[in-house]
Amino acid sequence: MQITHISDIHGLQRKILSLPGGDILFVTGDVTSSTRPELEVVLEFFEFLQRQNYDFIVLIAGNHDKLFQEKSAEIRSLLKRYPKIFYLEDEMLCITVRDQPLRIFGTPHSALSWSSAFVLTKQQDIINRFQKSVNADIVLSHGPPFGILDLTQKNENIGCGHLLNFIIKEKPKLHLFGHVHEAFGSESRWGTHFVNGAVLNERIQMREKLHHFTWNYAENQITFQ
Repeated sequence: MQITHISDIHGLQRKILSLPGGDILFVTGDVTSSTRPELEVVLEFFEFLQRQNYDFIVLIAGNHDKLFQEKSAEIRSLLKRYPKIFYLEDEMLCITVRDQPLRIFGTPHSALSWSSAFVLTKQQDIINRFQKSVNADIVLSHGPPFGILDLTQKNENIGCGHLLNFIIKEKPKLHLFGHVHEAFGSESRWGTHFVNGAVLNERIQMREKLHHFTWNYAENQITFQ
């Protein structure tokens, strides 16, 4: 199946030259900017997503998306206008793509100390969120797991250790995230493919090449294009 993964758009979707289309578009948070926390901005992004040539679009929020936390009911009401967009907030989505059933878990929550939205400070709260991802084929989170595509310009690993432990234990086929702009990339460990899809670099410039890949579910192989 054909998959595109983007994250950390920060309201600058107009700078994305094109998306190739495919089966699923995954968006792993920070779709808005803290400087423009208006429903109008969210609507603009939903309109952008709906125009893309994908059968399914699966979205989570991030630490900059305060509106998704403060006006959750309004956001979900708006989404009724966009039938192919699925918003996940600590939820499992079950869909079938090319005759293959998929279980997709998404959470916007993180333990990032400077988060303005969806921040968790208690260890048990963090663990409880991730426990809902049991038996997921794909896990979406905004923040990265500790030590994987989470290295900042200051040479600090800022990912979540609890998330890492759950990924190692549950072994989803794909774990998609963002947040650390300078750690864009992919790697595979323990039978899981990890992908950081931040479309803006550390200077808030749009990358020319985004993550689009073919995924062989049966063999769990991914080939980037």
